[in-house]
Amino acid sequence: MIEHIKVTLTDGSRYSLRCSKELENVDPQRECIFVFDTGEVFSGQTDGEVDEDGDFCVTHPGKNIGEGLPFGRLIGWAYKQRKK
Repeated sequence: MIEHIKVTLTDGSRYSLRCSKELENVDPQRECIFVFDTGEVFSGQTDGEVDEDGDFCVTHPGKNIGEGLPFGRLIGWAYKQRKK
C-alpha cells in the first residue's frame, strides 16, 4: 500500500493523497482530485463504489454525465481545495 504521497499540480496547488483503499469513505458531496499511475489527474465527485468491472464513476459538478475510471490504476485521491 502506498502512503504519504504529496503532489503539486501545474496550477501550484499541493495535495497529500489519501490511499486508494479509502475511496469507499469519500464524501459524495465534495469534489475530489484523483491521481493515476499514468500521471493523469481527474477531478469530480464520486460515491466511492467500485463496479464489477473494477471502475468507479466520477461526475462533474453541474453535469449529469459521469465517466468510469479504473480503480486498479488509482494511486490516491484528495478533496479538491477551494481557490482563495
